[in-house]
Amino acid sequence: MKVLLRPLLLVAVVCCLDSSSFGADDLVVKGTLVDASCLKKEGAATVLSAEHIGCANECFEKGQPLGVFSEDLGLVKIVGEFPAKNHAMLLSLLGKVVEVRGSRGRGGDYSTLIDARSIQAAAK
Repeated sequence: MKVLLRPLLLVAVVCCLDSSSFGADDLVVKGTLVDASCLKKEGAATVLSAEHIGCANECFEKGQPLGVFSEDLGLVKIVGEFPAKNHAMLLSLLGKVVEVRGSRGRGGDYSTLIDARSIQAAAK
């Protein structure tokens, strides 16, 4: 009886470990869509102001990276192909509160990155 239960117990443990790690790298961030390069240079107060939208548009047009500024995580840089493939839509969302879904990553400077799968205006 013990001999039969050991393999079953081992399979159960492996299945539990595998299912608990599923989606561990998924990340959902809610915050303001900003130009990441200006945030580093000018600070959050300037970049989050309505007056900065024009500059953010210009920087994004020049290929500067975007990010989401959230109260919990600070700046989360958006990486991957999503920004280039959805350029026009993202221009319309700059300076607005958005929800970004994707895979969590870590930059060389230990900053939080998100390889976005979707970005949409956040529900109020």
